[in-house]
Amino acid sequence: MLSGDQNQIVFHVNASTNYGENIYIVGSIPELGSWTTANCTEVMMCPNYPDWFLPVSVPAGKTFQFKFIKKDASGNVTWESCSNRVTTSASGSTAVNTIYYTWNVN
Repeated sequence: MLSGDQNQIVFHVNASTNYGENIYIVGSIPELGSWTTANCTEVMMCPNYPDWFLPVSVPAGKTFQFKFIKKDASGNVTWESCSNRVTTSASGSTAVNTIYYTWNVN
């Protein structure tokens, strides 16, 4: 579901996984599932393990919260245990990269 004019953010995270686990993004906007893990993004890509990335269309010029989650083949979910992450998308039709986050278990 899209919630307004869009631009693209490429999310990046360094995260180790167990066999069968993948990394996803869930957050406060509809494009990130509105905090519902069943509606989160598609699986992040990982051509250079353990560095994961995913381009996501998000509302332009909007500040929102998100976290990375791990899901296994059975649908079990592990949330990062840190505070919600916050980012602001660029205005207009600019594609931007996030910083390189590290999976947080604190």
